[in-house]
Amino acid sequence: MRGRMSPMKVPISAVLACMLPMGASLWAQPPEHPAARQTDQIPGASAPAPTAGQQSELQGDRFAQVRDRADQLKAAYEDLDASNMKEIDKLALTKVCQIRRVGPLLDRTIVAMHEWLTTERTYWQIWNDRENERIDGQKKDLAGYEEDQARLDGLIDEEKKNQEKLEQERATLDNSGKRTEETTAQIDTVSRDIRDSQARLAHAQQQYKDVTDTINNLSASLGARIVNIRQNLVKLDAWELDQKAFYESKRTAAQEVCSMKQPSPGTPLPKSGGK
Repeated sequence: MRGRMSPMKVPISAVLACMLPMGASLWAQPPEHPAARQTDQIPGASAPAPTAGQQSELQGDRFAQVRDRADQLKAAYEDLDASNMKEIDKLALTKVCQIRRVGPLLDRTIVAMHEWLTTERTYWQIWNDRENERIDGQKKDLAGYEEDQARLDGLIDEEKKNQEKLEQERATLDNSGKRTEETTAQIDTVSRDIRDSQARLAHAQQQYKDVTDTINNLSASLGARIVNIRQNLVKLDAWELDQKAFYESKRTAAQEVCSMKQPSPGTPLPKSGGK
């Protein structure tokens, strides 16, 4: 057997601990959809941004600096969003054309949102790239385990055939008639060989089971983390679209107020001289 086979004695649980996805706390929580906003919030208030989870607080985040920077930008954006949306709602209550003030407030908020989203996406994209590298390595490991599985399958088949041959040899000796010391010695030798073969077969079968379990678990977990990472990126994209639509609705509402303020139909002219 190759050098690879000795690690089979390591508990499968220890192998899985290295392969299974990181805890759910490492992943960004689903962004709140605008439809889920509380009714007691300011009407039309912007939706809370999706949180990035607690990964920067855990040991082992390979990209903690990017995570921390994204969190800082997110906090700054949320503060600016809350302040500017409150101001825009106050301006809307005046029923006066306020587009010159509303427009810049929205623009600054959108810029802050994009700064955060750019860094947030960078963080998850870096993880995505590293996970792809990890998967490439695991695929090589998987190929090695599959080679071991095929070798063990052949060994099991060979050992079964060997047992059948030994059983036939012992049956022939048992039916050879009167036993002599030589015959008895031969039967004892064959019986030991059968027991040794049975032990080898049991060991090979257990190794085959261990390798098969490892292959199944490795295959199942191969892309689990990267699926979570990509789901986060998709959630960010969906949240951004909703948020952009919300900001544009604020801009449109302010423009409509201005559109309703039309100039008077015309100013009556004074009578001209002599008329």
